[in-house]
Amino acid sequence: MKQPAQKQYKSPEALFELFRKTIFQSMKASVYQKYDDCKLNFSQRNALLIIDGKKSVTPGELARNLAQKTPSIARLVRSLERRNLITRTENNYDRRERLLKLTPLAQELIKKADRTPVKNIREMYLLLSDKEKQTICTGLQILSEGFKNISKRC
Repeated sequence: MKQPAQKQYKSPEALFELFRKTIFQSMKASVYQKYDDCKLNFSQRNALLIIDGKKSVTPGELARNLAQKTPSIARLVRSLERRNLITRTENNYDRRERLLKLTPLAQELIKKADRTPVKNIREMYLLLSDKEKQTICTGLQILSEGFKNISKRC
């Protein structure tokens, strides 16, 4: 039987972007979300972390960073606004654009959210069988080697 042709990527950056999108999609699984003490879903948590890292972003920048389309980002922004976690302000340089900024409540939540995943991931890991643990470790080693190879070419 003929093997399907593998897609060729024009650059290491394109391949890295595919890895990033794949990993983001995998991490959105409900298993991870069940263990979030901050009551944030994966997209909300990442949006807050991105905004925190840059101090302010436009919705378009947020969409690119999260690899999501505009309608998804609009819903995400509205949900964060309703929870009083972000504000939209006018961009002083371009009045057509809005800037997203964290509220003090979100800044406190970020501090808590940064500590929560490590503890929860450890708890989830301990629930796995030896075979499942080995599968995860093998997969992480493969990803790590792939990223090392890509970064050598960049």
